[in-house]
Amino acid sequence: MALTKTGGFTELQNTEASAFKALGHSARIASIELLLKRQACICNEIVEELPLSQSN
Repeated sequence: MALTKTGGFTELQNTEASAFKALGHSARIASIELLLKRQACICNEIVEELPLSQSN
C-alpha cells in the first residue's frame, strides 16, 4: 500500500478523505442509497435490487 502525505491537512480533512475513499465504488454508493431509501433492509433485498452477488 502506498503512503500518502497527510501531515499538511487537518484531521477533519483526513477523516473525510478516508470516508470518501471507502465509498469509492458505484456498488457502495448504490447500497447506501438503497438503505437510505428503505430505512431498513436485509441482505437478500439488496441482492434482489442491485446487480451484485450476495458475497459482494
